[in-house]
Amino acid sequence: MFRRRMAKSLVERYEQLLAQDPTSSVFVELAKALIAKGEHARAITVCEQGISHHPQSVTGRVLWGKALILMGRPAEAMAQFDQAVTIDKENPHAYNLISEVLLQRGLYRSALPILRKALALQPNDARVRGWMEQAQAALAGGPAPAFGDLGALDVPAEEPAAEQPAAATDTASEEKTELVAIADASAPAAEVGATPAPEMPLLELAADDEASAPRPASPPPPPEEALVPGTIELQLPFDEEAPLVADEEPPAVAAEAAPSGDADEEPAVEAATLEEEGGLLADLPPLAPPPLMPPEPEAEAEAPTEEPAPVGARSGDTGSRRGLLEGLPEVAAVKPRVPAPAAAPAPKAAVPDMAAQVAAYEKELRAKLLPQVSGPWISARALKGIAAVGVVVLALGVLLVVRAKQGGQALIAALDRTALLLQKDTESSRRDALKLLSQVTSLESDNTRAWALSAEAHALRHAENGDAQARAEALAAIDRPGVRAEQPALALVVDALVADAKSRDSANRALLSANVQSSEIEALAAEALLARGQSKEALERLSRSLKLSPRNVRALVTLGEYYRDAEDPVNALRLFSAATKLAPDHPVARLGVAESQWVLGQDLEQALADVQALADDGTVPASEKDRLRLVRGRLMTERGKARDARTLLAEGTQGPLARDLLVALGEANRASGDMVAAQNSFEQALKLSPDSEAAKVGLGRTLLDRDREREVLTRVEGEGRHVALVRAAAYTKLGDWKRSRLELARTRVESRYPAEAIVYMARADAAEGERDRAQVALEKTLAAAKRERAGVRTALALMQWQDKAPDKAGGLLETAMAEDARNYEAACALGRLRLSQGLPDVALKPLNQALERNASHGEAREALGRSLLFLGKPSEALQQFDTWRLDNPEAAGAHKGAAMALYHTGKTKDAEASSARAVKLASGDPEAHRVRADILFSLGDTKGGFGALESANKLDSKAPETFCAIASAFLRQGLEDNADKAFEAARREGPDTVCGQIGEHWVKDSGGRTAARALQEITKKALTPWDKAFAQSAMARVLLSAGATKEAREAANEAVRLEPFSGRAHLVLGQVALKQREEAVALQELSRAVELEPADGPAWLSLGDALARQSAETPRAIQAYQTFLKLASASPEAGRVRKALPVLIRRNKTGGR
Repeated sequence: MFRRRMAKSLVERYEQLLAQDPTSSVFVELAKALIAKGEHARAITVCEQGISHHPQSVTGRVLWGKALILMGRPAEAMAQFDQAVTIDKENPHAYNLISEVLLQRGLYRSALPILRKALALQPNDARVRGWMEQAQAALAGGPAPAFGDLGALDVPAEEPAAEQPAAATDTASEEKTELVAIADASAPAAEVGATPAPEMPLLELAADDEASAPRPASPPPPPEEALVPGTIELQLPFDEEAPLVADEEPPAVAAEAAPSGDADEEPAVEAATLEEEGGLLADLPPLAPPPLMPPEPEAEAEAPTEEPAPVGARSGDTGSRRGLLEGLPEVAAVKPRVPAPAAAPAPKAAVPDMAAQVAAYEKELRAKLLPQVSGPWISARALKGIAAVGVVVLALGVLLVVRAKQGGQALIAALDRTALLLQKDTESSRRDALKLLSQVTSLESDNTRAWALSAEAHALRHAENGDAQARAEALAAIDRPGVRAEQPALALVVDALVADAKSRDSANRALLSANVQSSEIEALAAEALLARGQSKEALERLSRSLKLSPRNVRALVTLGEYYRDAEDPVNALRLFSAATKLAPDHPVARLGVAESQWVLGQDLEQALADVQALADDGTVPASEKDRLRLVRGRLMTERGKARDARTLLAEGTQGPLARDLLVALGEANRASGDMVAAQNSFEQALKLSPDSEAAKVGLGRTLLDRDREREVLTRVEGEGRHVALVRAAAYTKLGDWKRSRLELARTRVESRYPAEAIVYMARADAAEGERDRAQVALEKTLAAAKRERAGVRTALALMQWQDKAPDKAGGLLETAMAEDARNYEAACALGRLRLSQGLPDVALKPLNQALERNASHGEAREALGRSLLFLGKPSEALQQFDTWRLDNPEAAGAHKGAAMALYHTGKTKDAEASSARAVKLASGDPEAHRVRADILFSLGDTKGGFGALESANKLDSKAPETFCAIASAFLRQGLEDNADKAFEAARREGPDTVCGQIGEHWVKDSGGRTAARALQEITKKALTPWDKAFAQSAMARVLLSAGATKEAREAANEAVRLEPFSGRAHLVLGQVALKQREEAVALQELSRAVELEPADGPAWLSLGDALARQSAETPRAIQAYQTFLKLASASPEAGRVRKALPVLIRRNKTGGR
């Protein structure tokens, strides 16, 4: 059932490919699969359509002919064979395929001329010579040979796949290594950005057939475009034999035949068995003896057998065939066979008709032994006895000879099968091989090849898991008498596999100096050379190994590991995939496929499921446990399971892969948002390997995540493209466009830049005035990129935001967040966008998501702190800024934000220290100077406050917020006219500036309810609590002037609620309370106002006026007036105070009289 499901799957996959491209050469594979399923008519239709697009396809013609033969139409089949030959009469491939088809159908006589021609064109081909010998032996009465399915011979170079690139010259060896390749025919091409290392052999894999058992969800091969030109092209020859199913029992070696049943029916049973098995089973000769030559038929029963009328031939058809096929006999019609009775099971072996042969030999003995005289000299009864004895003796002799010959063939086949099983290099295949070998040695205890193969199986077990018992059994088997002498190649292999530290060098020298043609020796020698760093010689050995045995999985895996270590994931994936097709349960090959998929970003979910299965079943060798942990952790990180990956990777940061594990742990920490732990992991990796580019890049990106751009430039240096990209990112964040472009130029590969580099170049273009060019570049990159799309989309969104298109920007950012769960920059940008739209409550969610993805992201931390400030939660905002300051003490924004939060919580002294630090770290930040000015004014430092405002104005002379701050400073001095001009300048530079609009009403203090309504609308638009409080305070003043004291009181109370540490809000509330004759409340609020704003002259004036009403408070009133005159001596109210002050002083001296 497994094989039927597999064929069905292949047919569907090939049909899908052919439907997508009717001109594809995959029609050959589809025809093969259909023939294997017995759907010959469909195969003919497929071949006919495919040949219309590929008229020179030899294989297509031969498959067409094969299908016709199987349908009983030999004449038409021969016509197709003839056309296949005429395509290129000197190409042996056509003759090989045609002769193979004829041999499979038992047409030995017709196959012989074709085989002679094939052998003439390729005299050194042992397989073709062996076929010819078997065909001749079959015609002479020998056993019927067994042949595999079509395609067992090498695919010729004259008919490559359409997508296969031309081979290039290898600069190292100056030889072209041509090996036929395999790859999953159904796998779609995927664009790969990785570039293989230069001057490395290039692996080219072609499509394999349906007989190779596929591993579930096998990875797609990377595209041909990713391959590097100018390198050698390796191809791997594979036939179409299917590997053994994992749970299939190995065939037992027959100790003796068990003749039973009708001899006429048994050949059909045997043929059917071979046809059903196919693949590897088809390569083995039948284990039961072939039928002996039938007795001569009676004269009247004789019929022509050599050239009967072809089945399906039309009347008058001459059956003429042109070319080299001319004169070949047609296929005789197949006579229907009578099925065996249901009660008697069909035997597995053909048995000679002993009765017929006894009769034949009796006739011959009579002719030779009876004297030609008229009278008998011995009685007839004695003669019959002698003849019977002779016949029995002769029959037994013949039977023993046949059985001996058949038994030898079965042993050879079993040993060949064992060798194939061992080449799969899996524990299950070794177990099956040892089971089969135990049967062989039980029948033939002195078979040296069997013992040598047993030794190899045990040695492979020892090499994989260090089993001491397996080593002992391997040495015991190889040291049996005659084994080393008769099996020198396997002896060298076993010695190399079981060698300990002392004997390993000598064993490797023996391998390297061996003059034996052995795929296993070449593969092991390549491993030894790679361990020495001699990659050129190792590749030559691996090429020879795969030429000698294309099914050597160990060689394929070794070559895949070479490409993996050379950072060529495209070819690594192809090699590992080829190995899994031959050995689907090979743990190292499966692990290699998953790791290559991780590098290429392909089928990551399936890759993670596969490595999880490997971890669960425990089949991975001990030497590969750390790599399994590494690959599994990386895939978990990539699939959003970073926290679990951290736990897994932290358990194994020792051993030869310690550096890689630490780098992977750093990436898992980054993905979890813990940048401090990530930096620690990368720094440990660099201690182990200071030149590791991966560790440098990881450290650089982590420092960027922590807003430490300058530290990146001093600590991360190197010549690699990835290092250059990280340095370019640092220069971009610093706004150094020139140096950024220099670094970006190093990231180019064959005139192409990575998507991330294009984002940085676009930002540089936009900053230098080329916004249109930047936007076009980003849009083109977004349309073409396969990876990093979220980063490109985020950059586009920021440009849309700057172009006053917030809705488009928001949509792009939301899509970017959905595309990449790790993209904290998109989440941060979305939160900042919502904050700028006056939606601080909506901004909280994306900003918190950004910090979950990167807890050290200062921009997100600042935006979240501001959002909380705008929502009137300064204490929570302070927590965010404090966390940021602890993570990055050099972040000026963290100290500025902390100063703002402290100021709005009334902690002005602490706020002053934070503002001083912020100004020191970012002396060019106008906002930092404005914040410091407010704090200094609140501390009563008028001179310092004006100095800070002067600095802010110098840095940005047109900032409306600075003009508002200057206006507030003039109000503190009682200079309302100057304040009015400053507010007007703020409105001029920023018409939408809320503080400028509010200031107009504050200064004029008129307008009644109309002005109040305008201020109410401004309040709704205001983003910050202090702007809202300012608007409510202005509204209270306007209403108070209009006589609406009750509404004025409500507005004043709201101002204090919004900004409880605002001296201005308490001042207005006190003024309203005083108007309402609530002197106690007025004194309380006015006292609070001067406490919060000790440099506010009008507040001292209002307090003095309130105190002057109460004789008991005269001393305080005098002090308040004197402070006012000191702060606001130029105020219009100063004259009034100067006149009133002497009176109060005299009253105070006279005790209130």
